[in-house]
Amino acid sequence: MTELDHTSSKIQGEGDTNGELSRARIGIETGDIVDASNALDVLVGLLRHDPKNSAAVALVRSAVRVYPELSEKARQGLTPLFEAGELDDDVLVPENLSRDAALEPGEEIEADPTAPALRRAIEQYYGGEYVAAIVTLQQILAVRPRHAAARDYLQKAQDAQARGLIPETRIPFEARVSLGKGQSLQRAGQYEEARQAFDEAIQSAQSRGVERWDAAEQAVLEIQALTVAGQFRTEGDQALALEQWTEAADRYRAALGVYPGDALAADRLAMIDEALEWEKRVWLLNLQKEPPPAMASAVRKAMDGLSEAALRMPQQQRLSRALQEAERILRNIQVHLVERGQTLLGEGKVAASLARREALTTEGVEALRMAQSLGLDTTAIEVQISSAKDNAERLTAARRVIAEARALVEKGEEADLRAAHTMLWNLAEFGGDPDFQDLRAQFYQRLLESADAALQRRDDLGPRLLGRRLPRWLGGMRANRLQALASAARLLELAKGALFQPLGEQAQFGYVQRRLQLAQEEEERLRRFHWGLAMAGLLLLLVLGFVFTWYAMS
Repeated sequence: MTELDHTSSKIQGEGDTNGELSRARIGIETGDIVDASNALDVLVGLLRHDPKNSAAVALVRSAVRVYPELSEKARQGLTPLFEAGELDDDVLVPENLSRDAALEPGEEIEADPTAPALRRAIEQYYGGEYVAAIVTLQQILAVRPRHAAARDYLQKAQDAQARGLIPETRIPFEARVSLGKGQSLQRAGQYEEARQAFDEAIQSAQSRGVERWDAAEQAVLEIQALTVAGQFRTEGDQALALEQWTEAADRYRAALGVYPGDALAADRLAMIDEALEWEKRVWLLNLQKEPPPAMASAVRKAMDGLSEAALRMPQQQRLSRALQEAERILRNIQVHLVERGQTLLGEGKVAASLARREALTTEGVEALRMAQSLGLDTTAIEVQISSAKDNAERLTAARRVIAEARALVEKGEEADLRAAHTMLWNLAEFGGDPDFQDLRAQFYQRLLESADAALQRRDDLGPRLLGRRLPRWLGGMRANRLQALASAARLLELAKGALFQPLGEQAQFGYVQRRLQLAQEEEERLRRFHWGLAMAGLLLLLVLGFVFTWYAMS
């Protein structure tokens, strides 16, 4: 509790000083001379504690400016500071400064025919002759009913008479000194000594015939409230040390009920309320059924709040347990995200559609990345993410290859079809993809169409060439027919591959085999035909050579 007490004491000291300055300002600006005198005592005490307090110096100047009769009191209180050189004596204004500020704005006493009567009424008021002041002021208002200063002092005099106030000028100096001493002790937290000083002030005033002194009596009541509040606050500190937060909060509330200005109790109550709220949120998280991202965000926020509360409330095991529970919830969220990511990746491996596989893989990677962002045991998750990203890139590449193969199939040239065949063969593992199956069927049909076209070109070569002379068409016919047959054979050979076995009935493959066999047989017959022609030509040459030789010899 040492750090907590140090911080809280600092807060309380600053709060008390600001509060005293605010009350002093109110007493000077809106109160009477009694309130201003009490305010001056407070300001003198503050300056003795901190001569550099510029706000207190400004208020002293304001007090002696508005109430010149308080100049001597201020001088007596501040003389030790003047002599020590800690404060310049120019904080006091001349004692003969006029009180024109007591009138309406723009209204001067000397210019007013009722000014002498008003001055006399003011002297009577500050002298404690409230009845005489009331009579004088009523006479002024009979002449000038709208006289603002007279109305104001009449109200003050009537209130002072009703309350039985004693003017400050009748309070003995020793009593005022004791009152100021008690206020200084009160600000220092020495309540018992402050109460003794207040009692001395009251006794001193009573010994001089002052039966009732409101400022001193109010100070006694305030110190009694502070003492009781201090007891409640001590009980709250004891409960806080035992981690009985609810009981401690009740004690601090009781302290504030007795003395609302107890900054220390207010600070500790706010600290406990915040810790209770974060602890409650953590335990409620176990009952929530939010999506993992929302749950993780809520847990992170709760952990941040608990960590901040732990800095203000050190050595509180309840905060440690709440933090551990929040960490457990966060770890469970991470495990759930990892399991979900692994499930999605597994489904992506067996999905038929490439698009579905890619979508599931991407969703699985996102779940794993979210689990990784939670910051707990991320090494294994990084390996899974790397593998899943490689798989996603492979799926994307496969879809791109399918698109390129489709473009080649649409061209329909033999070289393009052979390149498309190689692409599709390398993607055989994605055979269940609807786009792949559609492209494979389209490719198969295109192979058969191209093979038929090649065979048709072979058939068209023969009839057109029969009527031509042999030297001109023999070589071309042979090359063209063989080229058409070879192209058809190659295309039909691709159509027989294992890549297309799942496409149709056996009869369809029988058709392909028969067409391929016919093409090969035709090619063989064409070769034999050309071989026969070549042999016939050779034989003819031999015969002609023999005839020529025989003719020559005969």
